[in-house]
Amino acid sequence: MDFNSTNIVLIPKCKQSKSLNHYRPISLGNIVSEAIANRLKPWLDTIISPFQSAFVSGHLITDNVLLDFKKNHFLHTHSKGRKHFMDLKLDISKGYDIAEWSFLWQVLGKLHFPCDFIEFIMLCVSSVSYSFVLSGKQFGTIITQQGLHQGDPLSPYLFLLCTESLSLLFLVARERGTIPEVAVCRGAPSISHLLFADDTMVFIPANMDMVQHVCHLLDTYKLASGQEINLHKSSAAFSHNTPLEVQQ
Repeated sequence: MDFNSTNIVLIPKCKQSKSLNHYRPISLGNIVSEAIANRLKPWLDTIISPFQSAFVSGHLITDNVLLDFKKNHFLHTHSKGRKHFMDLKLDISKGYDIAEWSFLWQVLGKLHFPCDFIEFIMLCVSSVSYSFVLSGKQFGTIITQQGLHQGDPLSPYLFLLCTESLSLLFLVARERGTIPEVAVCRGAPSISHLLFADDTMVFIPANMDMVQHVCHLLDTYKLASGQEINLHKSSAAFSHNTPLEVQQ
């Protein structure tokens, strides 16, 4: 099987197809990726931390939704005391498109996947070229240089493995005491971050030291993975008792 050559064929979605959105692209590469994804999925529950709730069997997205709701309620009702808190909602800019293949290779190795399995995954990710078949004839060639392919069944799971490194950075920061975890109510688990696929929520005390620690952590992740935060799609919220000068 030649993994370096994948033909993309447009399959009509309806009988009278008149525009491009009436067609669905399909390729042999997706079939191979789906087989690998099915082998990978059963192991994700033991690999991905509970802070990530997307695409992982056994991780209920409602758990993180409930924690996020409690966190927002805490911010709106925490109006007294000397401790101030902030919630950062961070969006990874074009997360799939700019993921570094070398970083993915290192992540898979650190997670102790078998070498032949890693090589097979990287072959699917990095060595595929695409040609289009129109009216039975092959046209053009597209060769990718980085990133995970949108629409590929394997890509969401590989992306989760990459972002698991970001979660581990937060856990290391907790162990070092630089970024503490916060409990939003009695009986609630202490958290510093939650992940919903490519959205990251960071809950920390509102002070400049904490912000600098988070920025350093995000810079470290960017240097390793190639992924950076999209500031235009990110936001910050503060507890009601946070002074305006601190928020600014």
